[in-house]
Amino acid sequence: MVYNEKNNLLENKEVVVFIEKVEKSISENKLISYTIVIDFPIDERYKNNFISRTNLIFREKSMLEVSNVTFQKFGIPKENSFYFLPEELIKETEWIPVEDDAEFGANYLAFTARYKSKPIKFSKAVTYQNFISSIDVENDNSFNKIAVPFFKAIRPNKVNVTVFDVGQGNWNEINFDNKTLICYDFGSSSSHKLSHLIQNHVRPQVLGMRINSILDEKNLKKILIISHWDVDHYIGLQSLTDIQLKSFKFCIVPNRIENETTARIFEKLKRNTKVIPIEMNSRIQGVSSSRLTVEYNSDILKLFKGTKCRDRNKRGILLSLHFNHQDFVFPGDHHYNQIDNYVMNYCCNKEYNLVIPHHGGNAGNHQLLSNVRNGSYGIISAGGRYGHPFCHILHQVQNNFANLRRTDSHGTVSVRL
Repeated sequence: MVYNEKNNLLENKEVVVFIEKVEKSISENKLISYTIVIDFPIDERYKNNFISRTNLIFREKSMLEVSNVTFQKFGIPKENSFYFLPEELIKETEWIPVEDDAEFGANYLAFTARYKSKPIKFSKAVTYQNFISSIDVENDNSFNKIAVPFFKAIRPNKVNVTVFDVGQGNWNEINFDNKTLICYDFGSSSSHKLSHLIQNHVRPQVLGMRINSILDEKNLKKILIISHWDVDHYIGLQSLTDIQLKSFKFCIVPNRIENETTARIFEKLKRNTKVIPIEMNSRIQGVSSSRLTVEYNSDILKLFKGTKCRDRNKRGILLSLHFNHQDFVFPGDHHYNQIDNYVMNYCCNKEYNLVIPHHGGNAGNHQLLSNVRNGSYGIISAGGRYGHPFCHILHQVQNNFANLRRTDSHGTVSVRL
């Protein structure tokens, strides 16, 4: 890790934060306000500065949520960037601890607040490279040594896809003959739904694996893929026990760590399973930062990776499945133009299925959904306070897919291929 901030900033108790989420809302009176979720850099000194000035007590969670925020002109922060925290949010905010049994955000939020003061302004973002950390992959060929043989061994007779109802989060599973399971993302905004799924789905699954192992039978092989380090795509891992994490043979993740919450989850993964980091593509002058390339390609599975850029949603890991004359795309939060430009050409089957990116929120030009051929299932994993899915996204999905399924109204969605 490299930190080049001047020491006097720390001495002056400046607080640098990472912007995890910025959500806009419009009241019935047409008044615009925002909800922001912030985290702290991996360098714990900035969080310590915040603690020394607020006397808040943090435990295993570090994120803060502030609602009802209004901004001065040009004062809105950008997601996935680092900023000095405005003084008003330090001095004039009454922070309320988030209870562990709260329905929304209990898995990752430490404190929440409703802002009541004057409009604030986030100044220019601070140098991004000073605060991020890369996973050391020097001379590491683990993807080719471990992941590729695992994928090549998948030759199923039956495939079942499950998109779990986890609130405003993403947790998908692909089950091959009840012998091999790929878990794509493990996020949730609802502590109750997450707890229920772990108790009634993950726990029996792991118990069955241990019994089969003892009986020396062929046990279920599980792996985990994290599409990108947005909290709603990985935070459920925090609630898994070490034994449950050890049930994954390996875990594939994007190679970039930006904040304290991600770092904590990554360390937990590293203690319990083999972590295979995927380095994103280097930027090429004159080439779009939305570029995807194929990291693994077979008749059944294709794994794509993005290009290094500031936007986490566009630089992650995308998975597509092709079986029994059907295509199924798991985009994480990648944008529609990336799916259209780089993934659709591999989708030539009779039926096309898509987990809608970003929970039916903003993911670039949604009108590109009109290019979908033979749309079968369009599935939206949603259920939160931010108004997802948006009406115009719903309209586009309804126009181009024979079946629309929403986890917030239909519950967990299963599709047999």
